Amino acid sequence: MRLFQEERQNLITQFISDKGRVTIHSLAKELNVSIPTIRRDLTELNRKGMIRRSHGGAIAKDRVLEEISFEKRLKKFHQEKIQIAKYAVSMIKEKDVIILDTGTTNYWIASLLKNRKNITVITNSLKAAVELSSNKDIRHILIGGYILPETFSIYGPSAVEDIKKFNADKVFLGTTGIHWEKGLTEIYGEEASMKKIFLEISREKIVVTDHSKLGIVSFAHVAPLSKIDMVISDSGVDAKIKRKFENTGPKFVYL
Repeated sequence: MRLFQEERQNLITQFISDKGRVTIHSLAKELNVSIPTIRRDLTELNRKGMIRRSHGGAIAKDRVLEEISFEKRLKKFHQEKIQIAKYAVSMIKEKDVIILDTGTTNYWIASLLKNRKNITVITNSLKAAVELSSNKDIRHILIGGYILPETFSIYGPSAVEDIKKFNADKVFLGTTGIHWEKGLTEIYGEEASMKKIFLEISREKIVVTDHSKLGIVSFAHVAPLSKIDMVISDSGVDAKIKRKFENTGPKFVYL
């Protein structure tokens, strides 16, 4: 049965509300319509403020609101994130070129780097860039592109081309999900695309994340665990989850 536009958009809104996040391809298959039709519907629903468009799909409005407050996320597992950041900073050597990804743990890494000298920091995080800006002894490179307001991160085609110009000694990746089978995943497809490039151009690949992200599978795939060298987390992780990550590839450090 052919659906009218209003009926179809109501169904789309309901699907997104129920699932939290959907892809364009899954909606097209579910409603038996073309991908261009779904794209137009999502653009219209985004304009009306009913959903939020993401790379390759859409996110429920309430899920977006959960992600808006960077300050709230900064306070969550505050001490654990600082411990993780301290360990990460101890790995950074003089003359290193490092990439700081987005996220609150990487913000704390940036904060702890304020007194370091003779390193180069490349980042797509506006928060990290501002935190580092007072240190004249560090070379800062802020990637240019579109701004994702929910995470204060920079993404897009120009950002991808920008980052491909560099090679890094280490990348410190944040994540919204890390799973023994599904690997690294992200809420936003835009951020997942940037993380993939970061991994390509970095020699050492390090994930920094508090224990609440372990065992979680999020919306957009980033990489299998075989692509990661080390995961730095805290001791709050459940013993059963720890065992699941054994022999998956990376070295796990629980602080």
